[in-house]
Amino acid sequence: MPTDAKTGGLIIPDVYQFSNAGIVPTPSTYDYEKQVNSLYGNFSIGYRDFIYLDGSVRNDWSSALPASNNGYMYPSVGASFIFSELLDSDFISYGKLRGGWAQVGSDVDAILINQVYRTDAQPFNGSNVIMYNPTRAVSPTIEPAKNTSIETGFDLRMLDSRIGLNFTYYRETRKNDIIPVSVSQASGYYDYLTNAGETMRRGVEISLDADVIKSTSGFNWNVTVNFAKNKTTIEALPDNLTSIVAPGGTGSFGFVSMYHELGNEWGQLRGIGYATDDNGNKIIDPATGLYEVETNQFMGTVLPDFTGGIFTTLSYKGVRLAANFDFQKGGKFFSLSEQWGSYSGLLEETAATNDRGSNIRDDVSEGGGVRVTGVTASGEEFDEYVDAQAYYAQFIDSGLASPFVHNASYFKLREVSLSYDFGKLLNVGFIKGAQLSLIGRNLALIAVSKDNTHRWDPSELSQTYGENGQLPGTRSYGVNLKLTF
Repeated sequence: MPTDAKTGGLIIPDVYQFSNAGIVPTPSTYDYEKQVNSLYGNFSIGYRDFIYLDGSVRNDWSSALPASNNGYMYPSVGASFIFSELLDSDFISYGKLRGGWAQVGSDVDAILINQVYRTDAQPFNGSNVIMYNPTRAVSPTIEPAKNTSIETGFDLRMLDSRIGLNFTYYRETRKNDIIPVSVSQASGYYDYLTNAGETMRRGVEISLDADVIKSTSGFNWNVTVNFAKNKTTIEALPDNLTSIVAPGGTGSFGFVSMYHELGNEWGQLRGIGYATDDNGNKIIDPATGLYEVETNQFMGTVLPDFTGGIFTTLSYKGVRLAANFDFQKGGKFFSLSEQWGSYSGLLEETAATNDRGSNIRDDVSEGGGVRVTGVTASGEEFDEYVDAQAYYAQFIDSGLASPFVHNASYFKLREVSLSYDFGKLLNVGFIKGAQLSLIGRNLALIAVSKDNTHRWDPSELSQTYGENGQLPGTRSYGVNLKLTF
C-alpha cells in the first residue's frame, strides 16, 4: 500500500523520482566558470652554503574581477643566514636566521561581483517570466585585495640535534578586502560590495621539540610544544564607517552578530546585554523582577589570546604511541542552544534547587522561584524571588544574549594513535613495509572556562561567532592499514 506522503517522503516506497514525492522538490543547477592566467618567475642565490637569497614575482589576471582592473602583481623576497656554519660548537648543532617580505594578491569567487537576476521557482507563470532584481550593488571601482607581510625568526638545533627551537615574528597588512557592506534597503539593495578598509595581523609563533629519551635499546620519547599569539585589528573602514557586520556574522534570529569595529580587534560580538549602573550592578525592573537590557553591547572578540598544542610520541621496536593535545586561552563565543534551552526549560538549571531548598519551578509563595539581585534604575537594592518561567522566558522575549556569551578557553585531547610496524614479519618480497594503526580522534575535552558550564567545545563550533543550534561533537575511532610496495 502507498505510504501517507502528505507531509513529504515517497508516495510509493522505493520509487525514487520527483513525481513520486509527497512534496515535489524544485531542483536547481549552477554552472560557474572562473579562469586565472598567470606569469611567474623566481630566483635563488647561495654563497658558500650559509647565505641564501630568494625572490619571486607573479602576476595574475582573474576573470572574477572587472575586466578593466583584473590584473594584480605580487612579489616576494627572503634571505637566510646559517650561522652555525661559522661556529665550532658542541652545543649548537644547527642555527639559522631568516627573514622575508612578501605580497599576495587575491580575487573573489566566480560571479560574486556580477549582477544576477534570479528567477522564481516557477520562472514562467503562463504569461510572464518571473524574475527578481539583484539585491547587491557592486562598486564600479572594485580592485583586488592585497596582503603585505614581513616575517623574521630563527631555527636552532642543540645538543646533537636532540633539542630544537623555532621562533617566528610576523606582521601582515591586508588592504582592499572585498566584502559586502550593509546599506539601507530604501536604496533597493541589501548590501554594497566594495573594498572594505584595512586590517593588520601581528604575532609570534614558537615551537620547541626535544628527544627526552633516545636510547640504543630502541626506546625513544619525543615531545613537541608549540605556542602562537596573534592580534588582528581593524585599521580602516570604507566611507567613514566605524563598524561593519562581518560577512556571515549574524546568527539565527539575530540575537548576536559579529562586527568589525574600527580601532578594535577583529570579530567583535555585539548584541543585547544587561543594563548596569556605574558600579557594574545589573539593573532590575522592580515591577517584574526581570533585567533591564541595553542594545548594541560589544561583548568581546572571538579571537583567542593565544593557542598551542602538545604532541608526544613513545616508540619501542616498531610499536609507536602518539598523543596530540591542543589548547586555547581567551576569545568569546555565543550559544544559541543555551538561549533557547533556557527559554524552553530544557536545561538543568531551569529545574534547579534554589537557596531556600525548593525547586525553582515551584510557586514563589511556596518557596520556589529564582533569586534575583541587583539595583533598580533609581539605585535601590533589589533582592527578591521571581517566577522561574517568567525569569527564563525573558532571554528570548527581550533578546538578551550576554548570559550566553562565554569564554572560549579549552584544553583537550585531540588524538591518540597506537601503531605497529610489522612489515619485516610478513617475509613477502614485494611488500617493503606494513603498518597497522588504531586511531581515536576528538577523545576528551579535559578543561574549559568556568563560565562554559555546559562544556561546549570551542574548537568545534559551527560558526565563527559560536554555535547556532548545532549537533554535539562526536568521537571517532578507526583502524588504518598502510602497505608500502
